Amino acid sequence: DALPIYHQCEQWGNYFLHSGHLHLKGNEEKMSKSLKNYITIKDFLKTYSADQFRIFCLRCKYRSAVDFSDDSMHEAKNTLQTISSFINDAHAYMKGQLTCHAIAEDILWERSEEH
Repeated sequence: DALPIYHQCEQWGNYFLHSGHLHLKGNEEKMSKSLKNYITIKDFLKTYSADQFRIFCLRCKYRSAVDFSDDSMHEAKNTLQTISSFINDAHAYMKGQLTCHAIAEDILWERSEEH
């Protein structure tokens, strides 16, 4: 939950919109109550956080079908953890609680030109 803290607010966003269909990984049919191949939000939130779902959706292409699976949610969870760790480290560094070795400016410029 580092993102609301980073933006100094209690809630990261009020609305979320996705225009593609949610599919179960390996299944061509969209998630549907009538097909009984769905998960409720209540059940989903027992396993994953709302921020993990946001990252999951951000990793998907806009207007494309979204393949939902435990693996894709695990990847989203790892991505969120990476972002949160970076933000926490940045805050600690700015407060002087995290020290780093000096960066060789010539190496930094060299590596930035490679990308």
